[in-house]
Amino acid sequence: MEELVKQSLVGSENLNQFFPEALDPETSRRLFQSFVTTCERFAVLVVQIDDFDGILKQLGETIASEIVMRLMRITHGLSKTKPIKPVQLSQARFACFCEDMNEDAAVLLAREIQRRLALVGKETVSAGVAVYPFRLFDKPAILDNALKALDHAGFFGPNTVTPFDAVSLNISADKLYQDGDIDGAIREFEKGLMVDPENVNLQNSLGVCFGVKGKLEAAIDAFERAICLDPKDLMPVYNLGLAHLKRGDRETALRWFLEAHKIDGDIPEVAYQIGMCYREAGQIDGAIEYLEKAVSKKVRGAYLFRALGDCYLEKKMLR
Repeated sequence: MEELVKQSLVGSENLNQFFPEALDPETSRRLFQSFVTTCERFAVLVVQIDDFDGILKQLGETIASEIVMRLMRITHGLSKTKPIKPVQLSQARFACFCEDMNEDAAVLLAREIQRRLALVGKETVSAGVAVYPFRLFDKPAILDNALKALDHAGFFGPNTVTPFDAVSLNISADKLYQDGDIDGAIREFEKGLMVDPENVNLQNSLGVCFGVKGKLEAAIDAFERAICLDPKDLMPVYNLGLAHLKRGDRETALRWFLEAHKIDGDIPEVAYQIGMCYREAGQIDGAIEYLEKAVSKKVRGAYLFRALGDCYLEKKMLR
């Protein structure tokens, strides 16, 4: 529940006047905890005002405050006829804890919030939806899942509603990877595979993480699983070659690089790796063939031209 609001926010004075419980972090924590402990089925919506920082900058605090109040009035109005409890999480984010609600109903609720907001202004909101029960996730994870679904919604533009799924976890894992938290990314990719065991991208990305950690056998296993799911997907085939190369098995690496080249012969990095395998094996003619293919597809890359030049030098092709 770290997302729950602590700081002074735009519109907080009006919110405190009309909806004090919705803004109180302790009340919000207790409310979510009651869902965790008592509800056998529930949904969480996290609704975010699109481009709130832009609204605040362009229209000012007074208008931004009115928009915040408008959204809270809408969610509280809906709570009179539906089993939902709205709270503010942060500056532009609200959550609705929805008792005994499935995913379809939660998506419809989010769209109704969007519809009502559109009736009174041009501003839009996006929403992430997560439900319990869902696969092997425990109850406390559902709010976090809804937040990940909201990040997922951001990929589709404003005014979007996105249910939590394996892609949400893929996006979360990619963010952790970019931040350097490889172990965290591995956990997220593994969760994603619990949701969608046949997701090739998740399997491949998991293998990449294992490779970065130096766990080459686990990486090879992940890439092989990805290839079994889709033998024509280039990346796990190429990455499997890299994993074998890092393990020192050049012959097996070359076999997989050649398979990758069959899938797509226009990727210079694939041709380069094939050329280097041939060169290290002393097969300079083969090396030249593939390094020339690589440089024909990539006009920049000193390492490519250096490798090809070294091969020409070994063949005494000085010109």
